[in-house]
Amino acid sequence: MSELRSIRSIDRALRSRKSSVRWSAAHAATDYVHADPDALWNLIVKHGSSHVRDTRTAVAVCMLETLLELRFRAYFPRLERAIGAGNLLLGDTLSLCWRQGQARRPANARRWKSLIHEWERMGGSMVLAARPTRRVTVKRIIARRHSR
Repeated sequence: MSELRSIRSIDRALRSRKSSVRWSAAHAATDYVHADPDALWNLIVKHGSSHVRDTRTAVAVCMLETLLELRFRAYFPRLERAIGAGNLLLGDTLSLCWRQGQARRPANARRWKSLIHEWERMGGSMVLAARPTRRVTVKRIIARRHSR
């Protein structure tokens, strides 16, 4: 199976409705930390921004932790830019990670803590807590008001 096909199958599996399929895909994606870290990063951004908390948790624990453990200097600045640009869901994904390997070095740990603090200051944790469990569109709200 080619790398591209494998990345595509992992991408597809990370969108599965089944938690076990998503977690298996996230675990399999870690094989790309050395072979194709940019492809892994793209999956992290895409699925680490998912509205499904379980998907973000799998991405955090299996994929983002591993990437930052082994390639902190190359990928943490990208993470800072994405979260700084307002990707609060990706910030939540980072908040679910443990610092391992290169991420535990004192200077890197300070950057990590600073980014988490910035994410919290942006309202990241509050926005996620306030997010409704189902989508309610403006049209539905107006329709309910008129039907009463």
